[in-house]
Amino acid sequence: MDGSRRPNVPVTSRRALLAAASAGAVGAVAGCLGGGNSGDGDCSGEQITDLESPARGDSDAPVTVTVYSDFSCPHCATFALEKAPTLEDDIADGRVRYVHRDFPIPVSEEWARPAANAARAVQYHVDDATFFEYTSRLYQNQQNLGTDLFGDAADDVDAPREDVVSAAEDQPFCEVISDDRQEGLDRGVEGTPTVFVDGEMLVNPSVEDLRAAVDGAGE
Repeated sequence: MDGSRRPNVPVTSRRALLAAASAGAVGAVAGCLGGGNSGDGDCSGEQITDLESPARGDSDAPVTVTVYSDFSCPHCATFALEKAPTLEDDIADGRVRYVHRDFPIPVSEEWARPAANAARAVQYHVDDATFFEYTSRLYQNQQNLGTDLFGDAADDVDAPREDVVSAAEDQPFCEVISDDRQEGLDRGVEGTPTVFVDGEMLVNPSVEDLRAAVDGAGE
């Protein structure tokens, strides 16, 4: 990947592809579709595998919310920026542990895996909290996914720009990301965002459905 250029696919074309990926869904409920094994990456370079899934909240929280996401999926941006924040009080008071899983979908492969590697580099070189700050910036600027954004967002959260950009290019977390995706496939994930509230699977849930699942967990 040429680190000096923007994506080859124009923003409007990429959005059209993602919309096409959602075709056949009932409205926008299904999110961005991308099951099967065609999303596997080329993990031929040197890999860093000693990295747990990014998480927020108490490790002993009674409720675990696990979210499978793709950084190129507009439904994932909506979830991360508008729906997930409704769980902030639950995370802060120790009731919910929020866990991120990568699930790059094939139609968005051009920047999905580089973005995921950049984000994992932030986690690796800084910490989980900074990972979530960084990913919020990726989602906020999703139409500009590319090397410049990966570096600028790293600067914004005081993460090492060079290491983050290098990770986007060299993909040293490819195996970690592929393992996340395979785990999702094994659990029945077919697209993003897919959310598990303990054992209950929700596909691109509304705020109301997410809230109901969290409030009902453990009952």
